[in-house]
Amino acid sequence: SGVKGARMCWEVTLFRDQIVLRYLVILIGWPPDVPFQDFSKRGAPSFAQMRELITLMQAGKLYFAKATSAQLRVARMDASGISP
Repeated sequence: SGVKGARMCWEVTLFRDQIVLRYLVILIGWPPDVPFQDFSKRGAPSFAQMRELITLMQAGKLYFAKATSAQLRVARMDASGISP
């Protein structure tokens, strides 16, 4: 991210508050079949899904982008509306 000390949040409300609204970004390219949650919790992405995420990041297909004002409005109203 280029932001020193930035840390990812995996719970939807924290992701909205600590990532989307703090840094004014959204996450683009998260595969719909990969659970968006802490990798250390039960039901988290499998090893194969984690490898898929790494591949997508390396290919530039999974990335953060500047959020539009409309996306930020949605995020403020409903955290689940902006999560990957």
